[in-house]
Amino acid sequence: MKHPFRSTKFLILLTVAVANGADFQVTLANCSEFIGIASVPISRVQPLVPATYHIAEGPPGLASLVVRASLCRNGGSPIRVAQLGVVIISPDGSGDINNYALSYSTDDSVLAFKLATTGWPVALDPDLVYEVTPDPPGAGGTLFADQSPPLGPAGWFLSGIVTDPPPTPNFPFTANWWFKLHQGQIKMSTSIPLLNYGSGSVTVYTRRQSLLGGLIGGNTSTFGTNLRGVFADGTLSVKKLQ
Repeated sequence: MKHPFRSTKFLILLTVAVANGADFQVTLANCSEFIGIASVPISRVQPLVPATYHIAEGPPGLASLVVRASLCRNGGSPIRVAQLGVVIISPDGSGDINNYALSYSTDDSVLAFKLATTGWPVALDPDLVYEVTPDPPGAGGTLFADQSPPLGPAGWFLSGIVTDPPPTPNFPFTANWWFKLHQGQIKMSTSIPLLNYGSGSVTVYTRRQSLLGGLIGGNTSTFGTNLRGVFADGTLSVKKLQ
């Protein structure tokens, strides 16, 4: 099957759409996500974060690298996402966490197209994998996520054990991701009315010469923070700002 981003017709449509890119929202349901946060030297991520954004410093000299993968449904259709970012101080004072986007891939061609029209750094990966094998049901299980887009950043994958979140307490949560354009910026927000987190022990694997490999300083990394989230519904909002 021809890759949509290699279609001449698709590229023509994309060129026209970019000039007229519009804000949009996506309704999410029945979501499962894993978020791994690792401390890396600020010197490794600073060249990738524009000076208008301020990296949130953890221990002195260290930044928080975010590796996230998720599976949600939109109208019954699955949407898988894998993304990398670095935690920053909120540019507008909103959100429970704010990240500057380093890479983003999805298996949903409609979402990929809409994001591309805004200028968001998205790669289409039809074979993106996100799965949690129950062991036993209700007690978490084995996590495996893999992204390797044909046209995009070098691949990486996650493997390990995660636990299901407890039934309570639940809390509202908003995660913001930012990306700077030549003119203006893009804000991607995921608003979740009720969320809770389990934990886990997960490792990320990649090529040493990849974007992620350069940030973690090798082929593999564990995470100081392992979060396994499950939520019934949420809203993804993408907006271009001046």
